[in-house]
Amino acid sequence: REWGRHPERPGDRPDDVALAPWVGPRYSTATPRVAVMMLNPGHAAARHKIARKDFGRQFRNGEINYEEYNLKLGPLVREWGFGAVVRWLQAVKLEPEAVAFLNVALCAVANDDYFPELFETCFKRHTRNSLAALRPDVVLLCGKKQLAPYVSSIESLGIKVILTWHYRPMSTGKGKAELQRVRTQLDKLARK
Repeated sequence: REWGRHPERPGDRPDDVALAPWVGPRYSTATPRVAVMMLNPGHAAARHKIARKDFGRQFRNGEINYEEYNLKLGPLVREWGFGAVVRWLQAVKLEPEAVAFLNVALCAVANDDYFPELFETCFKRHTRNSLAALRPDVVLLCGKKQLAPYVSSIESLGIKVILTWHYRPMSTGKGKAELQRVRTQLDKLARK
């Protein structure tokens, strides 16, 4: 019940492994420090997601530490979203190695059948604290419709928020205009 609905089906419960934030090796020296926050890690049976879960279990069970987890996860970043995440970052003039990635929901749910209470619970318990520890200058909050409710909570930490679309739509006229808007805002922050 803590997740907002009684888990009558196994798929109603989140995965048993959370995706801890991934921090690029150049994040701490980047100007500005950018955290990219998306909705969830997704549940597809892609190779990189299966490996991520394995690394997450190793981390959870104390077989590896966070630094080792982060290093193992690094090579998988280029596969996220079947490469679309990296292409999107490059389109806004960012490099994966210079950003931190995290999700509002740290766990995937079967069939990507998410529900609002999961996001609210996970954000309050985990994601907000991760942001406070990462201390980014700006959060690219990717998912205008779904993530808009989190803007004020993030800004209350003293972090600038750029609310934008999910990373996929880039080739349309609106998509290109949105990429330019995000790039312009990031450029302004870099000059401060």
